[in-house]
Amino acid sequence: MYQFKYPAKGHPKVAEEVISLLKEKGIKVIGDANRGLDHGVWSPLSIMFPNAEIPIVQVSLHSTFDADLHIKIGEALSPLQYKNILIMGSGAATHNLREIDFGNSPPDSWATGFLKELDGLLKSSTPNNIQQLNKLYQLPYRARAHPSLEHLCPVLIPAAAGKDAPKRIHNAMVAKNLSMATYTF
Repeated sequence: MYQFKYPAKGHPKVAEEVISLLKEKGIKVIGDANRGLDHGVWSPLSIMFPNAEIPIVQVSLHSTFDADLHIKIGEALSPLQYKNILIMGSGAATHNLREIDFGNSPPDSWATGFLKELDGLLKSSTPNNIQQLNKLYQLPYRARAHPSLEHLCPVLIPAAAGKDAPKRIHNAMVAKNLSMATYTF
């Protein structure tokens, strides 16, 4: 993973706009043009855009993973979608690497249970009811599906930024409990 190269370019003008939008909503932000891309950015984009032909502006999660803050970030960035800018969050619908099993076992009930709860929450979190998303960390099975929050928190930003009803466009459960469900908003 540390040897993989994804030579996408940044976009300073969009980065400045992101910083401005966040500051307008009272969100503390520091730009860093020298930081490399996180694997949560380049791993999905290298599949979607293998030639690294789109510019990327990466926004880091706050280390607290505070749901309300990340919802506010999504709301602040929402205007970008009307400028043909993709707002993406990358993590995993379930991410408990301690319990994965590459055998032929059926999916764990806690993993499918969490995915069902996640679907329900996302579908009930419309632009008019976006604060519903702050219930994400209290969903049944959350502690087992996500022992830590860095792979769950990213969904809050595009969900809060989205203008459309959430829709699951990809569903894959591998290794007994690792869900790569993908949503559009």
